[in-house]
Amino acid sequence: MIFQSSEDIAHAQILISDFGESFFDNEERNELHTPILLTAPEIFFHERASQASDVWTLACTLYEILGERPLFEGFMPDQDHVIAEMVSTLGHLPKRWWDSWRNKKDFFLEDGSWRLDTERCHAPYCRPLHERLRIMERGEDPMTCEFGPEEMTSLEKLLRAMLTYEPSGRATIRAALGYKICLACRQKAHRQRLCRRLLATATHRRREYKLLLRPS
Repeated sequence: MIFQSSEDIAHAQILISDFGESFFDNEERNELHTPILLTAPEIFFHERASQASDVWTLACTLYEILGERPLFEGFMPDQDHVIAEMVSTLGHLPKRWWDSWRNKKDFFLEDGSWRLDTERCHAPYCRPLHERLRIMERGEDPMTCEFGPEEMTSLEKLLRAMLTYEPSGRATIRAALGYKICLACRQKAHRQRLCRRLLATATHRRREYKLLLRPS
């Protein structure tokens, strides 16, 4: 396999392939083969998969790329562990899901508080989204952090919209692209693409010029 730095790519053609698990949006499907840490909650509770399920997976993937670790963590986690991680990160589930979650007693008491004597490998307290986002700043202080406060605030707004429990209330892809951080990334990517093209053109012309000056 050949790898090439993005700095060396002036013109790229992206190919999306392998649609073996894909299906049309109008098909009824309540089971996916998405990795468990990226699976939308409605799938765990046997509700219909939709484009909103992909939005949830995209949000988890986005966090993992930027944060260099999964949003929902665990050592060999099962479905119940991931649901507990969702509650820890995003707050309590919708009532219909909470009531139908058979193994919630492994993590929670009857009043919904965390079970301190749990035998599951899970911390019995909340680690909300904004706390999990702090690890993504990657710096000793605000001056050296890779992401600034404004960027982190914009990213949190985007992720919260994409990680809304109710699929009907979850941000669509079109809506997500309109968020401030996405617009900023697109502008930055556009500038970088123009710079790469200019550099590639200049390098090509420089080579042509050298060939013209080379003695025959």
